[in-house]
This record gives sequence, structure tokens and C-alpha cells, in this order.
Amino acid sequence: MITGIVVFILGAMVGSFLNVCIHRMPQGESVVWPSSNCPHCKKRIPLF
Repeated sequence: MITGIVVFILGAMVGSFLNVCIHRMPQGESVVWPSSNCPHCKKRIPLF
């Protein structure tokens, strides 16, 4: 049970990072900096 939860959380983290990579790399943007922002208004998206 605990192993499944840990695998799920790690998978969600890796999937989220890959989503950022897929969105930013074709546009020539860094995957590390700047932090996430709205693609329309460019307002910073909070961590939470």
C-alpha cells in the first residue's frame, strides 16, 4: 500500500516535469528558469 502511494507521488512529479519539458523545449525556453507562468497573460503561477 505504502509502496503504491510512493510510486504514484514520484510518477506525478516526473510526469509534471516532463510536461514542462514538452511545453518549453520546442520554444527554446529553459526548463529550470523562470518559474511557471500563464501562457496568455505571463502572470507567475504560485508554487501551491
